[in-house]
Amino acid sequence: MMAFVHSSISVRFLQTEEPQRHRDHGEANARRAGFQRHSQRTLTSSQDRAVLREAGKTLDDLREAVERLQARRRLREQMDELPKLAAERQEIEKQLAAADNILADAEQQHSEVTAPLRARLVQIREASWAAESAKTQLVQTCDEPALVAQMRDVEAKLTQARKDVSDLRNTINDYRDRARNESALAERAQRIVHGEEQVKEHQERAKRYERSADGCQAQLLRAEKAVAGLERQERAVRDQMLVP
Repeated sequence: MMAFVHSSISVRFLQTEEPQRHRDHGEANARRAGFQRHSQRTLTSSQDRAVLREAGKTLDDLREAVERLQARRRLREQMDELPKLAAERQEIEKQLAAADNILADAEQQHSEVTAPLRARLVQIREASWAAESAKTQLVQTCDEPALVAQMRDVEAKLTQARKDVSDLRNTINDYRDRARNESALAERAQRIVHGEEQVKEHQERAKRYERSADGCQAQLLRAEKAVAGLERQERAVRDQMLVP
């Protein structure tokens, strides 16, 4: 039996997981207020169980919600170590560089300085991998339907936008290649007797391909801006999903 549950967890549990039913606002507010008062003490009395029944929940449901929140908080604590680890890594790398510069004159001193630092770098790498894994797990375990749906939508749009950029670049390259080929054919036709008409045709084709390439280039700039905007949206949604 869970001995104590913080009121903020209880309120969040009721607000995010209660089935969508049409109820009178006064009764809903009274129920939440009652649950907040009871969540500050042991959930063993009949009144406590009545609060849970009115919310359509059981103690097991509440326990699972609390454990999930606690697990995500632990993951966030790991992730929050990244800036400190990165700063420490930079400082250590500076010390290593300084030690390397005096290696010729003080090999023994170099060894004494760098051995523990290199050992710490191994620890930092392992801690960084764990922190990155925690970051990934925070996103994967996010239980906010709106954020999950928003992330899926942004990722789908971003995938298509990146494909559009790739396709446009390929198309531009194809047009440029065709234009260069037509220009080469025009030069070759100039050496042919009575080849003026061919020269003109190849030059016109080269110009058309160049114009097409220029048009695609303008589209590419817009597509690249769209990708940048979607990437900013993706980061913003991901940052929200990292909050326990």
